[in-house]
Amino acid sequence: MTNHDHDDSLSQATDRFERRLAEESGKQRAETAQLRLDVVKGDAEIRAEVAGLRLDMVEQFAASSLDMDAQFAASRLDAEAKHRKLLKWALVFWAGHAAAVAGIVSAVGYFFARR
Repeated sequence: MTNHDHDDSLSQATDRFERRLAEESGKQRAETAQLRLDVVKGDAEIRAEVAGLRLDMVEQFAASSLDMDAQFAASRLDAEAKHRKLLKWALVFWAGHAAAVAGIVSAVGYFFARR
């Protein structure tokens, strides 16, 4: 094997190595591009799912809000009815006490007027 044969075989080996490196590099680039597409597709699917969940949450919050508003309105009406009832009985007892005090004042006045 001469020096020239040695250079040729080295050149062939270098060419094969470079060709093999270019092939593997191309495969790697293709895999990376496919992964990027998969990530973008997955990202879009996740965004769509999150948007759907957001809509569901908005609908449920709206329904809960309406339900709570109805419950608060019912509670308010119930409280108003109880306050009216309490006020009515307070006035009845106040009138009863006023009549009792008037009776006592009248009796004391009658008693002192006779003397």
